Amino acid sequence: MHKEAARLKRLIEDLFYLAKMEEGKIDLEEEAIYIKEVLETVVERIQLRANEKGIGNYFEIGKQYTVYIR
Repeated sequence: MHKEAARLKRLIEDLFYLAKMEEGKIDLEEEAIYIKEVLETVVERIQLRANEKGIGNYFEIGKQYTVYIR
């Protein structure tokens, strides 16, 4: 029950944030991100949940892909 409440709270917060963006009350700044780091974080979280369920996974970023996004 606690997880569902936390997810619902996060969803509501995200909706309020999007509404503020649409109203122009939030300024967004452009910045470069290191996509490999973002993907590694996502994969770590997926791996934790997969391991709990006995599911394996594999992740690799090919060298031909851009590592920065702007």
